[in-house]
Amino acid sequence: MDPSTLFALPTELISQICDILYHTHPSSLLNFARSNKACYTIASAFFSRTIWIFAAEPEDLITVVQEHLERLHRLGALGCVRRLVIYGPGVDCPNRDTPPDSSAPMAVADLEGRFDNPRLSFYLFDESPVEKVHEFDNRWLPLVDLIRQLPSLADLIYQCPGQFPPCLLQALHEHLPKCRLHIDNFYLRSLVANPPIADPYEFMIATSPCLYSISIAAHHDDKSAPSHHVGAVFRLVSGLAPNLKEVHLFRNKKWKWNADQEHSSFFPPWGNLPISKACPGVLGSLSCLQLWGPDDEGSSITDRVITDWSMHTDFTVLRVLRINSVIGEDVLNNLVNGSHNFRSLETLVLTLRHTGELAPVARVSSLTEMLVCDLQGLHTLEIIGWCKKIAISTKLSPKLRSLRLRPCYDQYLTWRDITNIRARCPMIENLDIPLLRTKGDANEVALYEALGTLPKLEDLALDLYVPFRSCRSGEEVPRPKPYFDDFDRELLTGFNFLKGHVRDVFINNAVDGTLVRAIFETISGVKGRYNLGRLERLKIDAGGNRCLSIFSNKFQILRKYGVPLYGTWQVDRNPRDDSRQVLITKRLKQKNRELEERQHNEVDQLFPEIVADPSEVESIFRRIWPERWEGSDWWDDWYSFPLSKSTS
Repeated sequence: MDPSTLFALPTELISQICDILYHTHPSSLLNFARSNKACYTIASAFFSRTIWIFAAEPEDLITVVQEHLERLHRLGALGCVRRLVIYGPGVDCPNRDTPPDSSAPMAVADLEGRFDNPRLSFYLFDESPVEKVHEFDNRWLPLVDLIRQLPSLADLIYQCPGQFPPCLLQALHEHLPKCRLHIDNFYLRSLVANPPIADPYEFMIATSPCLYSISIAAHHDDKSAPSHHVGAVFRLVSGLAPNLKEVHLFRNKKWKWNADQEHSSFFPPWGNLPISKACPGVLGSLSCLQLWGPDDEGSSITDRVITDWSMHTDFTVLRVLRINSVIGEDVLNNLVNGSHNFRSLETLVLTLRHTGELAPVARVSSLTEMLVCDLQGLHTLEIIGWCKKIAISTKLSPKLRSLRLRPCYDQYLTWRDITNIRARCPMIENLDIPLLRTKGDANEVALYEALGTLPKLEDLALDLYVPFRSCRSGEEVPRPKPYFDDFDRELLTGFNFLKGHVRDVFINNAVDGTLVRAIFETISGVKGRYNLGRLERLKIDAGGNRCLSIFSNKFQILRKYGVPLYGTWQVDRNPRDDSRQVLITKRLKQKNRELEERQHNEVDQLFPEIVADPSEVESIFRRIWPERWEGSDWWDDWYSFPLSKSTS
């Protein structure tokens, strides 16, 4: 478009275009801002919507705040700021120096998705005495001056380990009472005392009308004394914090937490404070509840946990439920057959535990299907620990827009599952599923073509599964395939694998940029043929990430020769209107060859009895991918086999 034509449009319309770019393709908005002064003036309002403040040294905080104020004044953008993010160790942190083995605090780019895959940071706790927050309060005063000049500030996200500063809380109450306060490391230090006490200022934070969301880690102290924080959160939810809408409850594996004990009806000893406004028996109105912990049995959520939460918040208004701790049959039975009503639920995340015994797996699968079938208003569903027995493809919500299935090992969707998803979920836009890799044959191509029939699909992630079952010496040898030659029918020394089976695994694991583009084009070709919109992004995990243990078959048999073959690829369609046919392919997380080969050499020395003979593995590799020229490097000689031209 000619620049003169663009600026013939009303400024309001150009601003709407910038707003779309801000949410969909920020780099294009940045290029637009760099075009000329007029473009920069319009775009600057959108770049000013979120301000990031790194809080460490008091002197640096003064400088950073002053720089932001000068820029906002110069652009006339003080009224454009919607979010203020404060992160880092904090100006009151007693240990600002980060140990060499710990990562420095980083800003979270995706604020809305910062709890999708949560990780506890090094700066999670500052267990200094509760009185310290007043001692260093004046160090935060530069931010008070900033807040007072941001009339449209809607969200303040505090990610420092220390307690939220009194001067900032006062500034919010006096100047921005409708601003939503998000405390990502919520911690009531007065409850650590034995017996717990109630600090007046911490009570003020807990009862603040600005408090909107908290993330909190419940744990025991070094003496294994129970944490009172879960019970305190119950009180906040059911009346103390009038506008608290989101709770993210975390627990690290090293912290021993008896879930039933921690979810008892604990009432903090705040008898000397005015808690009469917290009416016992009044249900809160959380919109988001997340329970997160490591994937071990001791961390599992029990049915009592769900029952206790239902006694403190109204499940009928809950919109997001993320259970990132493993659950079993008891919790699923509670969710399905209890008296809960999830009529407003739009997002559900489940983390399932499978014991390996057939009867419990069947019951867990059946209850999961029933739960999914009951929730016909879901927009987003994620199941961690999905298996084939959970046949949900015919029970999904017709309103579903995003589906993510993170499977147990050796689990994948079939062509029939994809066609069922198409029939049940015509609005699905984001899909993350496991599929079986079969050397690009007609059956595999049929899966990609079936995905092309999903009318609204834009963002697709595939976890390509390569079958590779354990076959140590003494076990039954798998039957040879009809196309195996004499070399393929030979046994791999020390394993009951035929060399032909190892060759097939090599071919299935070999995924390069050419193959990834071919998969994208296959799916897009079907969508184009039926005018079903465009696929915008394809991400492929080509195996290996779940099989890096030295005791895995891939590590022991493929050896170092399997390392460059598998990885993660992403294909994006060019966002330019005049270049939509252009595909941008990139490999994510490049392999460190020196590190990988050193790891394999160390295993050779420590466990020579569990790994395959490297000369045998190399001979199989070279039969598939001979040297391109004499002395060429095997690391660069491999390539993916093309997709079949016909489907089954």
